[in-house]
Amino acid sequence: MKKSILASAVVLGLAIGPAFAANERFVDVIVSLKDHAGPAAAAKNHAHAAAVARGHGVQARFTYGTVLTGFAASVPEARLAVLRADPRVASVEIDQPVHLAAPPFGGGGDSATSTQTTPWGISRIGADTNPNTAAGIRVYVLDTGIDPTHRDLNVKGGYAVETCKGRCPAPWHDDQGHGTHVAGTIGALDNDVDVVGVAPGVDLYAVKVLNKNGSGSRSGVIKGVDWVAAEAQKYGKPVIANMSLGGSGSKTGTCTASGFSGSDSYHQSICNATRSGVVFAVAAGNDGADAAGAVPAAYDDAVVTVSATSSSDNWPSWSNWGDDAASWTVKLSAPVAIAAPGVSILSTRTGGGTTTMSGTSMASPHVAGALALLLKSNPQSANYSAFANLRAMLLSTAESTVGFSNTSGKPHDEDFLDVRGY
Repeated sequence: MKKSILASAVVLGLAIGPAFAANERFVDVIVSLKDHAGPAAAAKNHAHAAAVARGHGVQARFTYGTVLTGFAASVPEARLAVLRADPRVASVEIDQPVHLAAPPFGGGGDSATSTQTTPWGISRIGADTNPNTAAGIRVYVLDTGIDPTHRDLNVKGGYAVETCKGRCPAPWHDDQGHGTHVAGTIGALDNDVDVVGVAPGVDLYAVKVLNKNGSGSRSGVIKGVDWVAAEAQKYGKPVIANMSLGGSGSKTGTCTASGFSGSDSYHQSICNATRSGVVFAVAAGNDGADAAGAVPAAYDDAVVTVSATSSSDNWPSWSNWGDDAASWTVKLSAPVAIAAPGVSILSTRTGGGTTTMSGTSMASPHVAGALALLLKSNPQSANYSAFANLRAMLLSTAESTVGFSNTSGKPHDEDFLDVRGY
């Protein structure tokens, strides 16, 4: 398809850059450009990114303009050196796969209930006794989508990077099930049916960055993050976002209130979204390993990373870890910030009713809901301070896990989520 488009453009005399050989091998890349006029000039940034892509004879799959200026595209491997040598280019990175923080076991107990059930995790963190519902706070779920027809979810809209397949009421409809489950833990309505979430008054927005198989790409997640940051810019207030997804990688670069330094476009995009007032909760991962080897979980300067516990206050063997430090100073900059319920979590199911899943995917939305509660009771400015302040508040009220069991054998020293008083 790419070759036919390019060939047609050459016939028409369009200035699209060099033609490609028929046997060239294409590589999926993420290109970040040096010229970023800022989120307020997003349209200009998008246009600039598209123009640079065209100048190299490639068709951009995505362009970015809010969190960075750049594009994602398939580029001939032999032309990468030319692209990297372009003085307008800051970095060229090979795109990487992303997947949902897949539950090691999940799905089960599917039902549609006529009375409301309070999941054990909601009770364990004290959300069922909290009069704060986070009414009106926006929460964006970067996942497989959300079922907007579910009677227990207040879904206000969404955006599709990956398009729903099949009979879908919206392009960002959940055709996998994971995102709808995550959304229910965050904000299932406090009504008479199904379940109740941590923050039942929130407005939910679906950002479908994963397909029906639960897979996606870093370039696609960056596109979703770019859209959420643009939404926060228009809204003018901080918003919460949940990412129960990940992939292999490590933290490079540094995110601060003054900006991002480094050449990791994935980290850069999340950092700049944080600086725009987006506060991220992220799943630590289910590899039973140090979360420093998973991204975005390792980006502790831009996200709140969450590990999982069971109803018996034990650490499951599959939950990633990464705190291993008792001092308060280190806890504020550790890969895993906090723990939350993640084993046998009952929540909303695509098509209606409820189902049970396990994983750090299920722990992270507990914290996203908690961040929404904190934001409601502690209004913030839409900048990096929202993340820094809410993260510090979250950790300052957390429950010690000194008395927890640890049959996992992993060095879990992170504290446990407690929303009482939020």
